[in-house]
Amino acid sequence: NCNKDIVYLCCRICHILNVTRDIDNFFPGAFDYMNVRVYDDDNTDLLKHWDNTYRYIDKVKLVL
Repeated sequence: NCNKDIVYLCCRICHILNVTRDIDNFFPGAFDYMNVRVYDDDNTDLLKHWDNTYRYIDKVKLVL
């Protein structure tokens, strides 16, 4: 586990794209999250989430 303040100060991370069903958002009040709740499996179709995740990343780039 990491300290959210250290992560932000060292890496300037303020947005997280969480693509898993297995790991929760550890710091929901500290970071802006987008969740794609899928299993880490070879049969998972990630392409159906492409447009939404691309828009999220593009929005984040505008903030930074």
